[in-house]
Amino acid sequence: MNNASSFRFLDLFSGIGGFPCQPFSKSGEQQGIKDKTRGTLFFDILQIIEAKRPSYLFLENVRNLAGPRHADTWRTVVSSLRDLGYVVASDPLIFSPHLLPPELGGAPQVRERVFVLGVRKDKEKGQIDNLVRFNLEMQGKKLWNPDLWQIAEYLEDDECIDKIEDFEISRNEEMYLDAWNYFVETIEQDLLPGFPIWAFAFQPEPQLTAVMASWEVDFRINPTPRESPRFSHGEESGKLVLT
Repeated sequence: MNNASSFRFLDLFSGIGGFPCQPFSKSGEQQGIKDKTRGTLFFDILQIIEAKRPSYLFLENVRNLAGPRHADTWRTVVSSLRDLGYVVASDPLIFSPHLLPPELGGAPQVRERVFVLGVRKDKEKGQIDNLVRFNLEMQGKKLWNPDLWQIAEYLEDDECIDKIEDFEISRNEEMYLDAWNYFVETIEQDLLPGFPIWAFAFQPEPQLTAVMASWEVDFRINPTPRESPRFSHGEESGKLVLT
């Protein structure tokens, strides 16, 4: 993009976009805006916003954009948009389809994403405060109880699916599921972890790198309970237990 002023929005009043998620995703190296290839494209979006001055902004990215490892990036996003004259919530608006009722477009899919919504100051009439309140109600499960979803209602009967053998899982995938089920069935408590379990959790010595955030280094060295349950290695049994 060489000329931001030549960029055309789909409509004259709103700017809708998303910058690459790979620099912020837990599946990648999490370099954030230090990723010179993909992490800096947010600043290209800023050029478009500055040139076109849309009334409303709607940006999207992965949940981890607002995670502890990217706290500085989140502050940069918010402050940059405010500097351009937009009202933006300080806290991230996090949405997932499974938290909405069916009549509002909800679905039985856990897919959390961060949304950055902004309103140009001359157009702002309390919309952001309303969005924040709506988000809090949704996250508090006041709009819909996700336990009410019944996935069986969305599945077709096997006899209705052409070439159903094309959708069968591989032997490796079946092995992964069997390993996870065994893990779930044999841990010493019913409470499951509320965060991803990476391979390092099963090793006697943590794997540390120079680019890790301090909270991750601390967790790998001391995986003990703080404000929420954590996994740790039992001193006597040597196996992984939930404490």
